[in-house]
Amino acid sequence: MAMKIPDEDLELSDCEEPVSISKEQLQLLESLKKLGIENTDDVTRLIKNKAKAFGINKESVGDTTPHVNSDTKFSSTYHYPKLATFYGEDNKGEVSWPTFKFEVESLQSAKVFNEEQILLGIRRSLKGNASDVIRRLGTGVTVNQVLRKLECTFGNIETKESILCKFFSCKQKVNESISNYLSRLEGLQLNLVYPNSSGPKN
Repeated sequence: MAMKIPDEDLELSDCEEPVSISKEQLQLLESLKKLGIENTDDVTRLIKNKAKAFGINKESVGDTTPHVNSDTKFSSTYHYPKLATFYGEDNKGEVSWPTFKFEVESLQSAKVFNEEQILLGIRRSLKGNASDVIRRLGTGVTVNQVLRKLECTFGNIETKESILCKFFSCKQKVNESISNYLSRLEGLQLNLVYPNSSGPKN
């Protein structure tokens, strides 16, 4: 049989009407009161004390925060390849345009990074004039579109005839090492064979 308990006995003064509870609920309230439990904090304290008595770590009792294994590896789309700095200006940057293009094409072939990651790496590495050229393309571009634009701006504009003439007239400079001289010859050779590319494709 249900009983009606006045608000002041239940400390529920914010209720507009008396709260109707059963005899069993009344007995439970009386038992909790004897234990000194009057709010949810007291309930949590009681549970932790009981858990401690059974050898359970009390710090984890009542803790609903999800725990993440520190060894868990998370992949992030913000990871991007670190490319050499390219300015598109003489005596600036770490590499020339053919070398920079080769780095990007190598990333495309390796397929370690996706399209968005390679684009982010390109944007982070471009400075000066090269950065301005790409900025004018906007955001909705692909890696190949970026490469074509940079090729048109900074690529080789010499004719095969002029490159051939340079190749045959190329001589070793004073104090130039054999390796540097051969490297210059190889560069001219690549320009002849692959005029609009950074090198042979496998």
